[in-house]
Amino acid sequence: MKTKYLILVAALACTTTSWAQNDLQKFAPFNKKSTQGPIQERNDFQGPGTVEQELKERLLPTLLEAGFNAKYYNQDGEQSVDFKYKDKNYWYTVDKVTNGAIGLTLNTNSLKMYSDDGAPKYSEEAVLEAINEINNKYFSMKMYYNRQKGNIRICQQTLITTAGAVSQEIVKKSLDDMEAAWEEYVRFYKDIAGDNADINTSEQPGG
Repeated sequence: MKTKYLILVAALACTTTSWAQNDLQKFAPFNKKSTQGPIQERNDFQGPGTVEQELKERLLPTLLEAGFNAKYYNQDGEQSVDFKYKDKNYWYTVDKVTNGAIGLTLNTNSLKMYSDDGAPKYSEEAVLEAINEINNKYFSMKMYYNRQKGNIRICQQTLITTAGAVSQEIVKKSLDDMEAAWEEYVRFYKDIAGDNADINTSEQPGG
């Protein structure tokens, strides 16, 4: 059974549905000076619909047309559109917000913090400092550390009138932006920890 957690900051939501983890923890506030937001609406305006309509009828066709093997999930009332990109699991969620807009969030998990025997693989202190560096730099993109599961989640958040306004190009740019943020995190971590070893970017499987 998937578990959903919601963190609301500055009217933006970083949600978890498919592959959801528990005890999700946030370690840095939004940097309101940053204005980065990858999703811009197209002119074919549609009013916001239900969560199912936004994901299944408006976002899913865009992902399928772009060549992603995307699937719509609705389990226990928790809905998402899940797909893979460069062998990594991603999923979109939608949260209703005020003033006729919706919150659209792209999620992925990265960095397995522990070895198979449960021993720490990385410096947790350096991990948290590097996460803060990313979170202080970006507005729409946030990183979270799940201490219990030993993984880092990256979420890209935006407000939009409808998921039907998202184009294939915008989706791919969002994915590239998240990958770039991860690479930037790795550089921060190595500088802070003084560790030049390769960082294992395999994701922690969800529940």
